[in-house]
Amino acid sequence: MKSFILPFFWILLITAGSFLPASSSNFEAIQIPGLDKVIHMFFYFVLVMLLMRSLHRTYKVLKKRRVYEILVGIIIYGIAIEMGQHYFFPSRHFEILDIIANIIGTLSGYFTFFKIFKLKYNG
Repeated sequence: MKSFILPFFWILLITAGSFLPASSSNFEAIQIPGLDKVIHMFFYFVLVMLLMRSLHRTYKVLKKRRVYEILVGIIIYGIAIEMGQHYFFPSRHFEILDIIANIIGTLSGYFTFFKIFKLKYNG
């Protein structure tokens, strides 16, 4: 379980960053179109890389079903964050493009992990 500490803290970072008032972030001052979507993709890319590495270190063998469950869980988590922003945090807004950026980051992390580590499924 020690190998899951870093992904756990990364999830906390994403959650905290997603629920902080929009006015408290310095990203509002930077006027680069689409920068927030790149940030979404980056955070979810890193999350998948950290979780996949932790899974591989813990179990040594990656099973397709377990990996797919994690990917679906991350996607559901991203959607839940967006819905939480909409319903519970008036300074934050639900954006479908944020969800799409999260999914792109998630899938990019998945494919990159398998490409870098040249792993195959077992079972």
